Amino acid sequence: GDQNPANFRWQDPSEADARETGEKLADGLLDAFNRIVTSESPMLGVTVQTIQLPLEALPESSILEEHLEQWRPRLGQGEAAAETTPAALAEARTEVEWAEEALATKRADREVSEIEIRVQAFRIGDALVVGVPAEVFVDVGSELRNCSPYYHTLPVTHANGTVGYIATRDAFE
Repeated sequence: GDQNPANFRWQDPSEADARETGEKLADGLLDAFNRIVTSESPMLGVTVQTIQLPLEALPESSILEEHLEQWRPRLGQGEAAAETTPAALAEARTEVEWAEEALATKRADREVSEIEIRVQAFRIGDALVVGVPAEVFVDVGSELRNCSPYYHTLPVTHANGTVGYIATRDAFE
């Protein structure tokens, strides 16, 4: 959620950077694969829990309107300029779309304070795979691993869809 590879360049990504990241990931996976220990009768288990996640309140309508006044011109200029990077254009589109959707939600009086998600956990021996329908910030995943009674705990994001990001309170401050 809040981490990118060390060689990631948001404004000017390159194929070489993507290849380097992919090769490092593949090397790590092959190394882990070579260390796998099998068992004739592993302990297996599964559970699904529905939980309520609190949502950060949307900004006031006036603030959303100011946000749109700031970002709509940037989007228009970015679309008109040939030298605009894809990343800058994507950022402007995201900001405009978010503010428009948030404003429409407030005007329709559809704002909610929490959202329901289904979290799945699969136990295989001393390992736990936890499926979360969101992209979690690093600290959230670390806290999940720290609280788990299982030696190996692996959070898997975007499991059965996504509701967006799960961030820490500090990320909002």
